[in-house]
Amino acid sequence: MADCPGKDAWPELVGALGEAAERVIERENPNVNAIVVRDGTIVTPDFRCDRVWVWVNDRGKDVWPELVGANGDAAATVIERQNPNVNAIVVRDGTSVTEDIRCDRVWVWVNRRGVVVRPPRIVKSAYRLIRDLKCIDAESLLGGTSSSNSQDQGWVWSLAAPPKVRLFVWSCCSGAIPVRERLKQRKIPVENLCPRCKLHSESILHCLLYCTFARQVWALSNLPYVSYWYDGNEVESWLLQIKSRTDAKDFGWAAILMWWIWFGRSKLLWENEDLQLVGLITLARDFFNRFRTASVHIRIPPANRTSAKCQPPPCPFVKINLDAAFSGDGELVGFGMIAKNGEGVCIGWNTLTFNLPLSPEAAEAIAALRAIEFGLAPGWSHLILEGDCLTVMKGISNPFASNGVLGHNLASQLESFRALHEVCECNMAAHHLAKLAVSGFSFSFDLPSVIHNIVISDLS
Repeated sequence: MADCPGKDAWPELVGALGEAAERVIERENPNVNAIVVRDGTIVTPDFRCDRVWVWVNDRGKDVWPELVGANGDAAATVIERQNPNVNAIVVRDGTSVTEDIRCDRVWVWVNRRGVVVRPPRIVKSAYRLIRDLKCIDAESLLGGTSSSNSQDQGWVWSLAAPPKVRLFVWSCCSGAIPVRERLKQRKIPVENLCPRCKLHSESILHCLLYCTFARQVWALSNLPYVSYWYDGNEVESWLLQIKSRTDAKDFGWAAILMWWIWFGRSKLLWENEDLQLVGLITLARDFFNRFRTASVHIRIPPANRTSAKCQPPPCPFVKINLDAAFSGDGELVGFGMIAKNGEGVCIGWNTLTFNLPLSPEAAEAIAALRAIEFGLAPGWSHLILEGDCLTVMKGISNPFASNGVLGHNLASQLESFRALHEVCECNMAAHHLAKLAVSGFSFSFDLPSVIHNIVISDLS
């Protein structure tokens, strides 16, 4: 903007009313036309010396730095005149006030002479980040009650999608995704154009919906209508419309596509690696199918569990049940292990596969080795190992021996260790994890529901 005549930046107008800022800009530089636009609106990306965009939120003025040093009562009058929605209250600096957040109140802090000593603002300084959200939602974000008419975001956490996708969707709804437009608003010196289309300002909704690349992704999905019937600028509103028009499976697929669109954008921006359209769709669909497979409900005939009662470990021990299973040709071995705390609650699990011809005893021994490694990783120092192979459990009952099946003597890194032989009924969760692993299931997210049901059954 160095070639444009006159003043070209007005940082002092942040917090002012849009119409007032417009008048100031045009008075200080008669060569420009100041245009007030709501934050998030898509505008033309062309550069013009005779135009200034004045970005405003959907509320009135909410901060008055210019009133520092003014008389408190006069400042209160100015605040209420400039924003009729608020009640300005003059308080002595250092006075204890209520901690609740209200959009209709401004504290005017004065010293003993009645002079304003802090910039009056609607939202407390500790909550400045919330200013970019609707103020009526501020209390709900901080765990209080809210008078907002927007729906509770509890639906995000019930999405049929992996936890990291749910968190991403919640971050999108909360405006916490570092798109360039958001970074620019926080005075970070970055170009605000979308790194893909390079035509429009990169808002969250532009990145996920309005960008040409994003529209092509939605067109190739099974949800092509997603990109056509919404023309607003609120992410949550868009997602709730998708939710109202799809079932749980398709809604989960839409959320996963959103995550992959963002992932592809990040790969392009930070690693200069462009995931082409078809490639991104293929990766997203594979990701979705693996999640669906891991979450599938498998019918396994109930076992007769009356012969033994499965007990949780004594405090402070963690108990890891382990087992091995073989494929039909005996070439592939699957290992399953599941950890429980003193209340019998699952606190960790793992599956592995080996493409080696092993004897049943050798497979159980390797499963025991991997189970101890699994217990060492999170730092559990008191461990009970349970398996249904008597020979292996006897072989490692002395954990500090340098020979035996645990040649690396991993158990010596533990403060206390026990190896117990357990009847098959109490090893069912680990047994089915091993069977599912060897059958080709890939687990990367939540505990499979069939295993979860077995764990719940053990608690009963």
